[in-house]
Amino acid sequence: MDLTEEYCATARRLNQLAGLDDRISLRQGDVTDLPFEDATFTLIISQHVQMNVADKALLYAEARRVLVDSGRLALWDIVASEDGKPDIPLPWADRPEYSHLTTSDRLRTTIETSGFEIEQWNDLTGGHAGSSPRPSLRLRRVFHLMFCLLFPRCPFRGCQRFRPMVTAMGSSSRVQMVSMPGS
Repeated sequence: MDLTEEYCATARRLNQLAGLDDRISLRQGDVTDLPFEDATFTLIISQHVQMNVADKALLYAEARRVLVDSGRLALWDIVASEDGKPDIPLPWADRPEYSHLTTSDRLRTTIETSGFEIEQWNDLTGGHAGSSPRPSLRLRRVFHLMFCLLFPRCPFRGCQRFRPMVTAMGSSSRVQMVSMPGS
């Protein structure tokens, strides 16, 4: 899901170039008003979404609505530090009114209030929005999870990290990518 058709078209082309267009579908739409029936998905992956959404309660209520009862939400996002706002411009916002960062604690509370039970929460902000220890490792983990979800055999040698979750989903599962560009 993406807010703009242009981003969806670009992602479709990248999926096609990678030979994944039969495994990933993309739709243009609003993440606070998802065009899916209740209890449609077993997994939602949200990457760099909430920083673009003012109404985070509605964002996560919609995610909860379209997940089955045993469904999972996996997210990786940027949060604000406790001591201030980041310097504008940002990669996703060139004006303050386009950035809707919140602190890690507030984000966690919003997600829990939306009906999710948090199994694991890793706050890597280090007290500074936009900074994190070993960003290349963090990025590698996100792509590792994506590979595990998309391929029957994960290409990462010795993979055990995400295998139980992927096995539980089944090899025929389709992945719905839910993301949104900066305004």
